[in-house]
Amino acid sequence: MAYQPTGIISSPGTNLFRIDLKRLHTLEGLIKFTDSYFNREERFSLGEEETSGKFYISFPVRNDMIEYEEYYEIDRAKLELFLKDLNAALTFLTRCRHRQLDELLIEKPGTRRGTAL
Repeated sequence: MAYQPTGIISSPGTNLFRIDLKRLHTLEGLIKFTDSYFNREERFSLGEEETSGKFYISFPVRNDMIEYEEYYEIDRAKLELFLKDLNAALTFLTRCRHRQLDELLIEKPGTRRGTAL
């Protein structure tokens, strides 16, 4: 699935670029991720993809060229649980970061997949 990010931001003094994937265009149309919760310390977000209504948990990853987010689909029950129970969210997040739940990825990564930050 090819997509075009709406914003590319370079990191001064480095060769890294950060792509804003909160809004991206796919062959199927516009995907818009809207965060409803962000945890700066643990570096993850919870939210809803507006076009499909799917809920997600996301976190930043980086490869040798760019920094971006990976979005994993969760159901409403998990979203509500994670909003109430940080430990449950972190347990799930750890499994995602270790690529144990890749079947839940909303957008499949390319060949140069990054590693979790």
